[in-house]
Amino acid sequence: MKFNEFNRNGSKSILLLPGYTKNKMYQENIISALKSNYHIIVPNISECMEYDIEEVISQIKAYLNNICLNKIELVIGSSLGGHIAIRLLLDSEFEFKNVMVESTIYTEVNYLKVILRLAGSLKKNKMRLLESYYSQSLLCENFEGDTKLIICYGEKDSKYVKKTAKILKKVFSNSLLFEFKGYGHCELTTKHIFQLTKYINLIINHRYDELE
Repeated sequence: MKFNEFNRNGSKSILLLPGYTKNKMYQENIISALKSNYHIIVPNISECMEYDIEEVISQIKAYLNNICLNKIELVIGSSLGGHIAIRLLLDSEFEFKNVMVESTIYTEVNYLKVILRLAGSLKKNKMRLLESYYSQSLLCENFEGDTKLIICYGEKDSKYVKKTAKILKKVFSNSLLFEFKGYGHCELTTKHIFQLTKYINLIINHRYDELE
């Protein structure tokens, strides 16, 4: 899996975990908005569809260890990337100050058939990652830790995304939950970069009470 890094001299690091179709948008919008102030790491998840979730997570861990980065100020995971962010957080191998997940699904609901119908043009060998993603079970234990988890989704997101958001809020005691009125799936990170940048700066400076 290819990793892109920007501004390695930045004093604070941000790990961006886009969904499997979101890399181009991340490159063009989020990175350009953030790279002057922060150290940015972006794994190219979209090129790893032949892997399962465990392999993708393993490669991300190996890369972070290879560059000796065990403290990350903010992890932003969108859709599939949000699922991976939660898995990394639960593993507790790295020190994440903040994790923000948008429009993710972490549920035992059989949502795979919906994805297959919507993404019918995907080649068969690209479905393994999605299959392992949507077959995960519900989180069942409470997570106690210092990491602040920010959970958000769009008003137009699916019922499965909204169900997952509520579950995450219950599981993670140190969390905040936001619904963006009028937004669709992952639109905060793909269409509303000014608002996203504002959120990131508030989160990194621990001004959580100003989030809205």
